[in-house]
Amino acid sequence: MPIRSGTAGVPRALALWTAAALAMAALSPMAAAGSVAGAGGVVVTSPADGALVTGMVDVAARAPADTISVSFQWSRDGGDHWELIAVDSFSGDGWTSVWDTGHFSGRARVRATATTVAGERSDAVVVQVDNKAPNVAVRTSHGAFSPNGDGRLDKIRVAVLAGEPAKVKVMLKNRQGRTVRTWSSKATDSRYAFTWAGRARDSRVGDGRFRFRAVATDRVGLKGDTARTVIVDTRPPRVYLKRLTPVPLRRGSRVRVRYTLRNRSGSSHLRFPIRGANSKRTIDAGRRLPGTRTLRMRFAAGGGRLLPTAGYRVGALARDHAGNVGHSRARPWLILRAGKAHVYTRLNDVGRKVALTFDDCYDIGAWRSIVRTLHSHHLRATFFCNGIYVAAHPRLARRTVRWGNAIGNHTPRHALQTSLPADSTERQLKADIATWWRVAKATPAPYFRPPYGAYDGATLSGAGAAAHTRVVLWDIDTQDYMRPGSSVIARRALQLRPGSIVLMHAISQTAGAMPRIIEGLRRKNLSAVTIPRLFKAAKGGGSLARSQYDRRSWRGLYREQRDAGLIGPGAAGADGEATTRR
Repeated sequence: MPIRSGTAGVPRALALWTAAALAMAALSPMAAAGSVAGAGGVVVTSPADGALVTGMVDVAARAPADTISVSFQWSRDGGDHWELIAVDSFSGDGWTSVWDTGHFSGRARVRATATTVAGERSDAVVVQVDNKAPNVAVRTSHGAFSPNGDGRLDKIRVAVLAGEPAKVKVMLKNRQGRTVRTWSSKATDSRYAFTWAGRARDSRVGDGRFRFRAVATDRVGLKGDTARTVIVDTRPPRVYLKRLTPVPLRRGSRVRVRYTLRNRSGSSHLRFPIRGANSKRTIDAGRRLPGTRTLRMRFAAGGGRLLPTAGYRVGALARDHAGNVGHSRARPWLILRAGKAHVYTRLNDVGRKVALTFDDCYDIGAWRSIVRTLHSHHLRATFFCNGIYVAAHPRLARRTVRWGNAIGNHTPRHALQTSLPADSTERQLKADIATWWRVAKATPAPYFRPPYGAYDGATLSGAGAAAHTRVVLWDIDTQDYMRPGSSVIARRALQLRPGSIVLMHAISQTAGAMPRIIEGLRRKNLSAVTIPRLFKAAKGGGSLARSQYDRRSWRGLYREQRDAGLIGPGAAGADGEATTRR
């Protein structure tokens, strides 16, 4: 049977209940107002569409005057499924209820459905529910830093990341838990960052552990917090290089390094810088814990090449997490590699460089004067001193090396080598190596100048076995050993050209000629360098190969000097000294 309008077609009990509800609604001013405002249907008045809500939420609706009850519901899935909030059957205080959002966070729909005499009417709004405190994380650019003004990690960058827009407050707390400084964001954002230079209350904080405690308050007042510890450490780690073996290294590149590392803030990055005449290399040992330890490492040049024969200074460098760097005192280290000896009288393709060399060093006053003159003009040379004079004057020998000059081997007593077997030459050269190492922790290897410039196959064989693979002669001979006068010596020396090796002796007339020689070099725009630097300037192995002097012996020079009466008979002995030196 069709339903008729009005109450005639409904059961009597329902009609009576409906009439009573309408009478009560008529007595309520709010219902009367609602009947006017909501004449067109139901309107959700709270919460507003698009509102951000949390916790217990007041919900309210306006409904037509003939409303019997209002049911409030919410949906977390866009309206596919609805959950009941409450049913309000009394309009005396308006159609209201309270929604407990519980632990839900996210987008939700809130619906009010009014049951009227004519049927059901509804309205819905979409709100954002936030019942979750913001996730907060504190990130620092470094876990430790050193605000001591040395330019290394003097500041750290601090960033507070919130999972949603929030206002952030950061408190810096010391080890006692007291707040020593605060930072606050001025705007609501999901990221807040600042830089800290280790200062609080207008002064630098002391070393120790500090905590950044960050509190983020979101738009509904929920708070999330977290903390992060940083270390302020201005004291560098202490590192001691205790032992480096073997000394000398003759084969391969494997060495044992014993060191002691002390650092309050844990591990440090350890490196071993190696410095030689023509080599600079830093060996990375990675992060190492404090203590005394022995490492087995490979000390090699770039590309895994073997480090060449030379004297080196090896240090230890430790850098901690805070950027502090500690250095050890460098230790001397020696590499001696046997090889084939080659003879050089000059070098090609070296630019505007020449090498001044001084032999013998028996005239101590002249030796000292030449070293001082070179030092005062910021120049360097190479000294081929006999071992007996090095041992007799150790302070001058050390000064010669300390002021940047190079050294070469000239045998202990200036003995003629062409009258000796190879093993005798080898023993003499090794004796000179030992003398220089004992006196100055420097080595003449791999540079060797045979006395009188005289050599043969046995001489070269012995030199190579003693790690003297570069036999250095000359292309400019000043003949200063004949004492022709300082002006003549200077004139002869200045006959040089780029790549020349000039032979002189540490004698008084040569010392007097040095100012003129230096002035002449400047006029010619030539730079005086050491023999190692001259070899380094040679452009590649091809240049050195072209510079090699391929004559396998040079006996004639000695005989010419002897026949001219310039060399006494004592020069021919294995351990003798010549009356005139070359």
